[in-house]
Formats: sequence, structure tokens, C-alpha cells
Amino acid sequence: MNIKPNELLLIYNSKYMLDRKTIGYARSLRHYKLKEMDVQHENLSEMQLEEIAKLLNVERAELLDRNSEDFQKEYANIQLTKMDILKVLKKKPHMIKTPIVVYSNRAEFVDSSFSFIKEDMIS
Repeated sequence: MNIKPNELLLIYNSKYMLDRKTIGYARSLRHYKLKEMDVQHENLSEMQLEEIAKLLNVERAELLDRNSEDFQKEYANIQLTKMDILKVLKKKPHMIKTPIVVYSNRAEFVDSSFSFIKEDMIS
């Protein structure tokens, strides 16, 4: 994930309203060039998923959207290993907890559609 200091990558799911609002705010940022990844249409490699987890400073399991319909139907009662999680998310990227903003040296889950704009205002 080659993200330069003046760039950010927004990983989002166009199925969800919060994510669509967030992408709207992200497109208005002045100090960052925006890269977008919609998990409804694009896949992440296991290596990219691992890197995102490290930048978020979370365990792989925290990348799973445990509230998603697919997770509830297929995996709610299954104990997934760390490798299983990466394989599931690679195959079904729409099960990634989103939105996630990835900067050059860190990443964050976006809790509200405008929460990361304050950094753009400070820059």
C-alpha cells in the first residue's frame, strides 16, 4: 500500500450510508489526494489486509464486520483462526469493517463521516 504523506486511502463499502457520506467528506479534503477503494467492487490481498491491521494497531479479527449479514449467516458460530480471517476477507471483502482511512504511517476506523476532516483543517 504505497500511500504518500500527502495522500490518504479511504476503504469503504458503498452499500452503507455512513460510508457513502464519508467518501463525500473525503472528496472535499484540501490537503490530501484521495485514493478510494470500495470493498463492494475491489478485493484486498492477504498482505494488504495484514498491513492495514498493523497500521490500525488491531488484531486481524477486528477487521471483520461482525454485524454484516454474511458474517452472521456464515461465521457467527465458527471460531476463525488468524489465517482464516485473512482468507475470508480476501474472498469476501464486503465483510471488512468500514470505513477505514489509511494515511502513510497509520490508519483509523472512521466513526463519523466527518471525524477525520479535523486533520485536514490542521494541516
